Amino acid sequence: MCTKLGTPVNPRNLLRTFYDLMKKAKVPKIWFHDLRHTATLMLSSNINPKIVKEIPGHSDIRVTLDTHFHISPSVHKETAHQYGNMIFGSQLESKEKEVLIAADTGSSLEFDSESLNTIQ
Repeated sequence: MCTKLGTPVNPRNLLRTFYDLMKKAKVPKIWFHDLRHTATLMLSSNINPKIVKEIPGHSDIRVTLDTHFHISPSVHKETAHQYGNMIFGSQLESKEKEVLIAADTGSSLEFDSESLNTIQ
């Protein structure tokens, strides 16, 4: 980063300005380094990647996704759930609810092999 004159920014001046801006904006105080995670947080909140790529100024969306998109186990689970609903619709949701209720109450349910494959 550089100043208006093109000289290097003094890191302390940058932090001072950053903290002053946060105070004026009345937002919670964060560390300057936390700004590096903005794109990652936005992607994990399902904000459109094309919008997210503009914030760090990436010229190509692949840079944004390769750098900031970390796939977590919950993303895999949610994707599998969405895909199952696309294929099986409400049939899958009702079977999942039956299994969850049975697990919570400790009762046993009997399913045929086709139902078990659908749930899995």
